[in-house]
Amino acid sequence: MGLTGPMPLTTRPRPHDLIRLTSGAVSLADAPAWVRASLACAPWAVVRHDRPLPGQIPVGIRGPRRELRWATCVPQADIVGIRTPESLRHVDDWVAIPDVAAMRALRALTPALNGGRTAWGPTGSAGFSLATGHIALGEASDLDLLLRCPARPARGWLDGVARLFAGQEARVDCQVETPAGVAHLDDLRHDGPALVRTCAGPRLCVDPWAETGT
Repeated sequence: MGLTGPMPLTTRPRPHDLIRLTSGAVSLADAPAWVRASLACAPWAVVRHDRPLPGQIPVGIRGPRRELRWATCVPQADIVGIRTPESLRHVDDWVAIPDVAAMRALRALTPALNGGRTAWGPTGSAGFSLATGHIALGEASDLDLLLRCPARPARGWLDGVARLFAGQEARVDCQVETPAGVAHLDDLRHDGPALVRTCAGPRLCVDPWAETGT
């Protein structure tokens, strides 16, 4: 199953990837008091959207509560493993995760999403739990998903995915990766500009599939 076994580090991590860190990767001098304990329990961070410094990766550290998040940068040399969202969508790896609403929704959605011919995977607390084995999910947790859509999908397909998500017992929060950046599924289903997140910051984009991000 390999819940805690990271993938070999062969490429530069991307936003939403979970990365496993060496014990000295994070400078704790200016960190909140809870960061040390969180990293001791699970030495993992999520890559965030920000313009990186040379040799550095912008990351977020999860705390024991939803409101506790800390943004920092870590040296790329201190990353010892990567779990991408799409590497976490394999049902055989889910047996050690509690049967809460978000996981039931993930199980229900998997056949349809696998048939959509686009890469996808869980992020947020579900992804963190699956990648690290450190359970961050509760019965009230949302299910966060990432869909990678390098080619323009049909509007009807996006609407169908939204309807599928609306029927789940857990709230599904879906981000879509486009050539211009990452946007919320609901923003892409409507006419007009969409707010996309890039490593240079958020921006309004008229057509996320006709522009490229920076």
